[in-house]
Amino acid sequence: MWLGRMLIFFVVTGLLLFPNDSEWLGWVQAAKGWEQTGKFLGFWGDFLQFSVGWGIVLLIAAALAKDRWLRRGALAFVLAGVLSGATARVVKFSMGRARPSTVERLDLPAVTFTGPSVTSKFHGYFSGHTAAAWGSAVALAVIFPRVGWIAVLFAAGVGWSRIYGNHHFPSDVVHGAAWGTIWGCLVGSGMRRVRKRAKLMRRVE
Repeated sequence: MWLGRMLIFFVVTGLLLFPNDSEWLGWVQAAKGWEQTGKFLGFWGDFLQFSVGWGIVLLIAAALAKDRWLRRGALAFVLAGVLSGATARVVKFSMGRARPSTVERLDLPAVTFTGPSVTSKFHGYFSGHTAAAWGSAVALAVIFPRVGWIAVLFAAGVGWSRIYGNHHFPSDVVHGAAWGTIWGCLVGSGMRRVRKRAKLMRRVE
């Protein structure tokens, strides 16, 4: 049932976003003076820096604290980022959507899908940065709700930076975030079930 709901979400938001992508892209980019913030979020929101880098930090913290649950949370953080980022990359190669800069340079329609493409100029849909960041952040939020919202806010900032920096259209980012949310929920909820089973086993013993 949830798969059907996600499909409806993609269809409905696609119908709303695609026709207005250029207009909303311009609206986001109209704010001036945020270039350095956008570069900061874009760099630290990359898969290696965010999903892997912070995953390693969490693993080290878990080892020092000897916290098994934190270690599992760190693994979920990395795994969700890997799965959402890797699968988003497959979509990128398959869809071949032109990035905003490519649309401007070649004078193409905003909604341009060429099919499978190996050049990054046509790897706009989904936003890989956004998908990976949201996957890791949502997984952390599912496992540690009290602190996970901070990671989700950062992931939202990463998505904004991809639009502001002219790397992606709004639809690329919104659907990338939704894609990451799916993987984050799957991995995070799966880890929570593992914890519940472990607690039940200890009670039985």
